[in-house]
Amino acid sequence: RIMAGDNIEGFDLGSMGGFYTYDEITAVLDTMYAHYPSIITQKVAIGASVQDRSIWMVKISDNPTVNESATEGVVYYDALHHAREPAGMAVTIYYMFWLLENYGIDPHATYLVDNREMYFVPVVNPDGYVYNQQTNPNGGGYWRKNRRNNAGSCYGVDLNRNYSYGYNTGGSSNDPCSETYHGTGPFSEPETQSVRDLILTIHPAIGFSTHSVAGTYLNPYGYTSISPEYDIYSEFASDFATANGYLYGRTSEMLGYTSSGTTRDYLHSEGTYAWTPEIGGSDFWPFISEIMPLVSENLYPMQYLSWVSGAFADFQNYQILGSGYAEAGDTLDLMITVKNRGLSLPANNVLVEVSTDYPHALPVVESVSYDTISARELKDNSLNPFRFALDNSAAFLDEIPFYISISQDGVVTVRDTIHCTVARATVIFQDNAEDGTFSWTASGTAAMWDTTFVDYYNGAHSFADSRYGSSPNNASAYFRLNQTINLTEALHPRLEFWAKWAIEDGYDYARLQISTNNGSTWTTLAGSYTHIVAGQPSYSAIQHWVKESIDLSAYSGSNVQFRFFFDSDGGLNGDGFYFDEFKVVDYSQTPVGIGGDQPLAPQRLELYQNYPNPFNPVTTIAYQLPLRYQGEKVRLQIFNSLGQRVRTLVNGVQNPGTHEVRWDGTNDAGLVLSSGIYLYKLTAGNMSLTRKMLLIK
Repeated sequence: RIMAGDNIEGFDLGSMGGFYTYDEITAVLDTMYAHYPSIITQKVAIGASVQDRSIWMVKISDNPTVNESATEGVVYYDALHHAREPAGMAVTIYYMFWLLENYGIDPHATYLVDNREMYFVPVVNPDGYVYNQQTNPNGGGYWRKNRRNNAGSCYGVDLNRNYSYGYNTGGSSNDPCSETYHGTGPFSEPETQSVRDLILTIHPAIGFSTHSVAGTYLNPYGYTSISPEYDIYSEFASDFATANGYLYGRTSEMLGYTSSGTTRDYLHSEGTYAWTPEIGGSDFWPFISEIMPLVSENLYPMQYLSWVSGAFADFQNYQILGSGYAEAGDTLDLMITVKNRGLSLPANNVLVEVSTDYPHALPVVESVSYDTISARELKDNSLNPFRFALDNSAAFLDEIPFYISISQDGVVTVRDTIHCTVARATVIFQDNAEDGTFSWTASGTAAMWDTTFVDYYNGAHSFADSRYGSSPNNASAYFRLNQTINLTEALHPRLEFWAKWAIEDGYDYARLQISTNNGSTWTTLAGSYTHIVAGQPSYSAIQHWVKESIDLSAYSGSNVQFRFFFDSDGGLNGDGFYFDEFKVVDYSQTPVGIGGDQPLAPQRLELYQNYPNPFNPVTTIAYQLPLRYQGEKVRLQIFNSLGQRVRTLVNGVQNPGTHEVRWDGTNDAGLVLSSGIYLYKLTAGNMSLTRKMLLIK
């Protein structure tokens, strides 16, 4: 993923414990406008505080005084609802400097300024912030609320409990002296009224209301159940939080208490996807030496929000078409699926380029136009795959790197790298989570393993330790594959799967284990992305979707079983562990004929997974016939979920070798079939193989 260098000069340390004072922030906004008047507005007071201080807002865009929200994504950022949390303000201003100083220099900053409307309110609570300056001019003031004069000697309303959605439903206080006092009613305070009025005017697609100091991202809701849009929150946060390692979840899961009447929940109720980033650090007023690392590690999440407010063409997955593998002398066809993760606008002029520096792969098709991808939609190139010809010098088990570049409107949004193994791949077992958990058994304490639609690498489901929302506390949960895997004839077996996780690092973990004695004892397997937690290789911390490929050669000749194990304590409970496309593969070489240049016929009957899958409107089914079925009738048939045959694609004698058949989702009468799961069955002689596929209209 692209993370541009910071390249920022204007941002500096302030005079209050290293942070800007309110007056210094005001001066910074004036300086920004003086230096970059064409891409930032003059500061505008969206309201005044209880003590009549201005609540400043600026907008950064290519035409900052013009409303272009019909064609540009709108994103909102604020900070300092709580007066003792200046790190959020520093992160916000740091991002503003990055946009302004890199416009016309960095292609990503330039694209965002030209194609987004970005609104910034760096100080929502000026009175409380100035009060901290008055009491602790060198930093360290712990005043939290605004400076409303309540009855008696108590001051202040917690502005992050004063919004209307969920107001006074738990997680706030009726006591005017309490730090979480919610005020006399929703929007009783001019500061929250000002934010409300701005939000109702600009209608942002997404936003951050930034706080500190927990080092987490809080998503809705703060006082009750998970929001119905948790899948979007998980997808985005698991991606942008890899920059700083912050976990994400609800307030109760991340901080151990509830909150109501918050900015985040109000924004969500108005149709804005919103988080409360809790910037990390040693304290509300961290050491000065911490400030620059903190603002830098939070730059990418700020950028990410701007991207997904409009259009954002991103890598989703890949697949080797046909047989699913490539050997020396083969032509490798590669399908790349791209997702527009953006919330509101189509990604236009999407171009995907694939290259390699592997000397034995000659590019035939290395650039494909995906044209336009609608918001939140997927598109692949199954009808025009990337193509590379492998020469005869491609060595068995070589890993070929393919470098993927995805751009929209001429600007590269994502770079990624995938690897393909030079070998014949025989799938011994696979499960893509589309058929439920019938191949697995969940057990243990707080066992919640299941399939989930929240996020997935391919298809429409993955497996997860918690189906919807964060993992449970105090879990010791197993997810065991029911089938014993026969590796007695395997030559170069590997276990491969895709995974993502968000787990409290060093305390909670997921592990993958193997047994050779029917589960009497288990050994934890180390992967490319494990690290040692509690003495064993574990998946912990946070990671977006990656491919694990674990060499099982040490277990060749054995029958083995697999299980995942998830363990958590009573502390933070993150989003947990997801895995998809789980398969055991044996890599081998196709035997060569006596002449040394002609491959022999396939040695076994094989039916491959259709591609693309899910599909609409056309998919390809590949299979191979060994020599022993020469002269035998071959049938390839499609059945619906009730077991009724709906289409016969092949019914006759075929030569040995690999065959491909396309199906357009129609029955034998030519009628278009409805969406759903379909079975395709290959029969040759007295043998048959069956797989499932998903048709989506």
